Amino acid sequence: MFPLKKILCPTDFSELSYKAFEAANQLAMYFSAELSVVHVAPRVRFMPPSTAVPKEDGSGYQDQSVALLKRSLDEMINQKISRDLRVRSTVLTGDDAAEQILKQADEEQVDLIVIASHGMTGWKRFMLGSVTEKVLKTASCAVLLIQSSK
Repeated sequence: MFPLKKILCPTDFSELSYKAFEAANQLAMYFSAELSVVHVAPRVRFMPPSTAVPKEDGSGYQDQSVALLKRSLDEMINQKISRDLRVRSTVLTGDDAAEQILKQADEEQVDLIVIASHGMTGWKRFMLGSVTEKVLKTASCAVLLIQSSK
């Protein structure tokens, strides 16, 4: 595992995920590692009635959404990441964010996943599930958990 060569940091653009992002940035700088930043967008299941979709299958709306998210991800990287690092940004689509994160980590053969936990409990955790918990339990590499300070 050490030294770290590749670090993956998923983000949902929340304040807590920015803290994980900062930790991943510091680790990547320390180890001169490549940093991969990932956002998972849910699949679009409907189209707003006013949306003009250029493709017959409706995938145009999904494409537009992914393109906007990619720009947001790249802007976040430009603002918060050291210019000396090798950084890759990826927007994935899928209904199971944890599964997409784990698949990306395996494909890129990362040494570490740096991920935030919002610390939901009770019915919120039951209803929303825990992406972080699934990543922690099933990742094939080390995972650094950044928790919220309640």
